[in-house]
Amino acid sequence: MKNRSIVAVMVMSSLFLVAVCASFAQSGAKGSSAVATVAGRRIDRDEYEKRLATLRAQVAQRGGERPAEFDELLRRQVLETMIRLDLLKLEAKRQGLSATSADAESSLQRDPFFSPNGRFDAERWRLT
Repeated sequence: MKNRSIVAVMVMSSLFLVAVCASFAQSGAKGSSAVATVAGRRIDRDEYEKRLATLRAQVAQRGGERPAEFDELLRRQVLETMIRLDLLKLEAKRQGLSATSADAESSLQRDPFFSPNGRFDAERWRLT
């Protein structure tokens, strides 16, 4: 079981690396507004900046001082999340799976992070 986790992390890391390399290759293209490309699908800079601004606002609401390096971490996390979402969409399409937004939200709410000890934590959900 542990080996599967390691392999999964290695595959996702490889896919991420390919996506980043592709984004650098495309960044030189004139008028390109993509921050990354995943299997030919562009991750739009405007959508990326919008999600980053939302996350920054959520972090600011929590208060407290953050080191300068924290912003770079946020930027990377937003991009990695968007890449993962595109990879999940591609995999769902490949497997012929479809789900509604309500199905996805319900599944996320059952995740151990949002449901510690098997009980949904609305406060954790709200903060994300």
